[in-house]
Amino acid sequence: MKITMLKALAIFAGLLPFARPYPEGPQQSPSIMGKLPHAETRVGEGSTITDRLQAEIAHGPLKKRWPYSPIGDADWAKMSCRGTKLIDMMDKEDAAAGQLLNPPQSSAASVWRDFPGDLSNWGWTPSAALHNRLCDMDKPQYGLKPTIEGLGIPITSAWLKCYTTQHGLQSGRDPVNLQTYTTRDGRTLRSTGGNFAFIIDPSQGLLIITKQYSPENEASQRSPPVTELPELRRSSDVTFGQWAMVAQQNIQHIKFIGIWAITNIQSATTIARALENVGKTLEAWPGTDFAMATAEFKAILGTPSGTGIAYFLAQHKAQLGKKRIYSVRVFNHESRMKGKDACLMFYIQDI
Repeated sequence: MKITMLKALAIFAGLLPFARPYPEGPQQSPSIMGKLPHAETRVGEGSTITDRLQAEIAHGPLKKRWPYSPIGDADWAKMSCRGTKLIDMMDKEDAAAGQLLNPPQSSAASVWRDFPGDLSNWGWTPSAALHNRLCDMDKPQYGLKPTIEGLGIPITSAWLKCYTTQHGLQSGRDPVNLQTYTTRDGRTLRSTGGNFAFIIDPSQGLLIITKQYSPENEASQRSPPVTELPELRRSSDVTFGQWAMVAQQNIQHIKFIGIWAITNIQSATTIARALENVGKTLEAWPGTDFAMATAEFKAILGTPSGTGIAYFLAQHKAQLGKKRIYSVRVFNHESRMKGKDACLMFYIQDI
């Protein structure tokens, strides 16, 4: 019974994949950056979730290791360049920001503005708030209690809840491979298994992404593979849709956007280089802060894990107001169900 409950918690924490062990992250198009590796949130190499849960039960907290070496000079320069362009996209007016896309556009704004209608039309199912036992901020699940309290948010806030947005219900009557949806124009398409999870407190302006499994990558894992993807599939749009539905009248009150447990290689090695540059290691909250003017901030923003956050702000200015990221904090969570992983907390301000 204990294993069963831990597995249930692991599913919603992003530790136990519904469809496969290699979840993927944000895709952005059109883009100023070209194709980027995907952000991942996955179980450690060389072990299964069952092995890790059994070890946790038998021996206590998992050994904390963070195995990433700093990224090389050439890739560091690429990340920094991308981050600089993303800052420009956030800072500029919409039309000027659109010119930074590749190819240039007359507007940077996303075409997806009707939520939950656009999500539903393209086969996404947003959840209601999950039960509290599947939304534990303390060490048994997310290990983010010091982080949330450090942001000045009461851990007992009635608005602090967890949500999922799934492209094909993982717990549905039929396997995801057999699930379909019908678009407004009458087409019947197959579900991809894309899956996102969030921690949100709209009263405090908090949004944390805890799972990013993109339709592009999950589609290839279906049997047979899904060949026609939903048009609404970018992580920044799915994330914005979930925020808009939960925040409602507080939609412009976004102050903190976090990413939990990063294991994407390019993101993690860039973070390792940023920490090395300032003589730091990956530490528990409050971790290490990088201001917008620093090279480390720009490089982290330019990673696969940072680009979706910048697009979230740059492509939804009409709804969110004109905002920028002014600082990013790197820290390690305290989850007993995960190894040592970097987390990011982006601080948002009005322009």
